[in-house]
Amino acid sequence: MRWHTLCKAEDMFIRKPTRLRHFDYVGEYRYLFTLCTEDRRRVFLDPAVVEPTLLDFVRSAEAEQIAMAAYCFMPDHLHVLAIGLTEASDARRFVGSAKQRSGYRHARDQQQKLWQRSAWDRVLRSDEDTQTVLRYVLMNPVRAGLVGEPLEYPHSGSMVWSRTCLAEILKDGR
Repeated sequence: MRWHTLCKAEDMFIRKPTRLRHFDYVGEYRYLFTLCTEDRRRVFLDPAVVEPTLLDFVRSAEAEQIAMAAYCFMPDHLHVLAIGLTEASDARRFVGSAKQRSGYRHARDQQQKLWQRSAWDRVLRSDEDTQTVLRYVLMNPVRAGLVGEPLEYPHSGSMVWSRTCLAEILKDGR
């Protein structure tokens, strides 16, 4: 079963995301997170929702010493490639804080819940190339037919690499 089916509100069951049993999500690791909006509402079509949500994620990332190497706000979900920068970087606390900040602000401003309860995550193995995962994140709007080129999409980017550098990384992967 693909994870996408687990995000749909109409599913007849709720499955808790699988976590690595003896892994604490603290340290210099790399993660791919996917967070779905409540009821898969397409709230991230509006820059007035995306921009403050991104700022909430950036603030939480800075507080937990996490680098947001890539992010992509699709209409009804968010992908984040996160990298722990220190031995104290706490990825679970980063996601929890970012969801809490953005969810509180969104509920106050829009009178509706922003996020589904949990998030999907994957800890990248040491042999997995960061730039390959970055390409996966940034190519989402192209695969969804929203744009022809990944950097045309206004709701994606990196807090690590410039747009020029992202263009080179994307070009190298083709």
